[in-house]
Amino acid sequence: MTIHFLATPMTLSPPDALDDAITASRLQMLYESVPAIIVICLMGLLLVCVLLTDTSGMAHLKEWLVYMLSVLGYIGWLWYAFTQGSITADNRRHWQWAHAFGALLLGLGWGTVNSAALVTFTPVLDQSLGLIGIAVAFCAAVFASASYLSFWIILICSQMPLLLRHFEHIHPAQPFPLVTILICLLAAILAHRTQHRLLLRHLRQGATSETLLAEQQAIFQSSTLGIAIVREHRITKANRRLGELLGRRINDLENMPIEAHFVTPDEFESLLQASQNALQSGRLYHGACRMRRADGTEFWAEISGRRLGEEGSTQHLWLLAEAPLRSAGQAIRIAS
Repeated sequence: MTIHFLATPMTLSPPDALDDAITASRLQMLYESVPAIIVICLMGLLLVCVLLTDTSGMAHLKEWLVYMLSVLGYIGWLWYAFTQGSITADNRRHWQWAHAFGALLLGLGWGTVNSAALVTFTPVLDQSLGLIGIAVAFCAAVFASASYLSFWIILICSQMPLLLRHFEHIHPAQPFPLVTILICLLAAILAHRTQHRLLLRHLRQGATSETLLAEQQAIFQSSTLGIAIVREHRITKANRRLGELLGRRINDLENMPIEAHFVTPDEFESLLQASQNALQSGRLYHGACRMRRADGTEFWAEISGRRLGEEGSTQHLWLLAEAPLRSAGQAIRIAS
């Protein structure tokens, strides 16, 4: 009986399953940014209150504050409901639209600040609120990077009044304020596209890695061979089949010195000496040795080993299978 290292082809999960995993992760990241959005909005509300105190729009300012705090309350409740629930194929779209609705309410609120309905503008106040509007656009680019829908809703609803106001009052000799706003908005759009692309790439790589890891773990545990990863004469990881061959639990295998599984310490030392040259040079070692189960019974085992990692690594992969009955004097051999 000869043991060969497994060369089982790795097959990724179907594209639909991978896309579902990416969508779920993207939705998770979208809602994870909600607390930061709430904190930044509260800071923005404070700043607006400072700017508009003692202006002609005080009565409207109170109504606007009530509206914005109500919107933040809704967004906070939505975030809490999301953290307490679970993402399924049936409710993913509902969570996406619920977040987009919150973005719509938030964008309308910030857009009102830049409209003449709230306050009569002065040059200084005009510039200050314009900067707040640009800041909202960049915050949307960062914190709504996981969703094109939420980003565009916030951007359009919050910036349209700002642009309309500057278009209405643009002076041919002083187009700089409007040009500056347009450049800033273009930068926010480009920033969002870059963030979104990098985010999707990160999520796809993560989902692919998790899928590969799960498949490798499934192969590791379902193998008909006993598999052990050994570092410095101790088993650091083993599969169920190795536990069955040695009659022990996996935890016991990892806590016991490896020589305890051999009939005599001399046979273990012989195995190490015979395998040393092959393993250090990165070649496959193959041999046979007597081993002992937990109940004391002995059996001949076919053992194959290979170094894991670069030259000098002390971590090795061992494959073990019960071999046909052998004579006690049979020598351990090395296969190049």
